Amino acid sequence: MENFAHKLSGLLDEKAPIVFFQDGFFRISSVVVTTWIIMAILFITIFILTRKLSKVPTTKRQVVAENIVGWFRSFAVDLVGPKGLQMAGALAAIFITIFMMNFIWFIPILESPTASYSTTAALAIVGFIYSQYVIVKNKGAGAYLKGYFQPLGFMVVFNVIDLFTRPLSLSVRLFGNLFTGGILVGVLYAIMPFLVPLPIHFLELLTGTIQAYVFALLIGIYASEGLEEE
Repeated sequence: MENFAHKLSGLLDEKAPIVFFQDGFFRISSVVVTTWIIMAILFITIFILTRKLSKVPTTKRQVVAENIVGWFRSFAVDLVGPKGLQMAGALAAIFITIFMMNFIWFIPILESPTASYSTTAALAIVGFIYSQYVIVKNKGAGAYLKGYFQPLGFMVVFNVIDLFTRPLSLSVRLFGNLFTGGILVGVLYAIMPFLVPLPIHFLELLTGTIQAYVFALLIGIYASEGLEEE
């Protein structure tokens, strides 16, 4: 039991990000570096997929790119309605970025940035602000603010509380699933190192994909709820 507790303690220490540089509040950690690497991978991939496109697809590369775009356009329209087309690019960016962050651990020296709450909080805040921006853009600032007093004036208190709890819920959900998932895998490896790998990694793949999908889904739903009141 003591040996297991020691391994668990070491596992928690391993999950802490490595700090490469810090000056006051400014810090460059392994989470930041990994995020930069993911951004570079996405930029290079998008550049390769989208260069030298033609009106009629002539390469498998363009077919893949158009299928990805088409799926996200359909996803946004089904979720938000016709106005969802304007959100397709953002929802695609959210899903793909989180998907990459969830699975960057396939590169042995890297760990998932989404296992750090600072990352999930930033994603949640940006995603939620974007959903509110879409509502304001389509309804106008006056109609947007008026919605907080519906159906009765005193409801503004509860509606504002709901406004601030949504990004908190988004960030905690994503962080909790990824962080606890990593801890669970580490614990199972410590207990049954020869039996765990394939089933658990398959489960991680499934969970990580679902979490990225749910995150993008909820951002779309937040915008859809506001637009439905129009």
